[in-house]
Amino acid sequence: MKRLFFTITFLFTTSIYSQNNFKNADYSPIAYDSNYQAPYFIDSNRVQKIEAAFPIIENMYTEYAKKNHYPGLAFGIVVDGKLLFSGSTGYSDIENKIPVDSKSMFHISSI
Repeated sequence: MKRLFFTITFLFTTSIYSQNNFKNADYSPIAYDSNYQAPYFIDSNRVQKIEAAFPIIENMYTEYAKKNHYPGLAFGIVVDGKLLFSGSTGYSDIENKIPVDSKSMFHISSI
């Protein structure tokens, strides 16, 4: 009985504390540190370096899909808000042998 009372009291107290402390909270980085600076890349050749690795990246995904017996997958690499590379392997419909492409639809649980 004491354990039940303690648990209920703890949950109630925690709930009240959370509501009071986070009611009007501002979760932006500025709220925590006025000197916040958004992350940025200093390597101006990063895109060329990533482009050089495209064959390796594509091979990694293909081998991963084979190793894990995935029927198909699609992937993409985004840098600075731009799609640099996309690839796919396998089938979106095994029975009809329809290959996966950049427009293939997957269930949300497949992401």
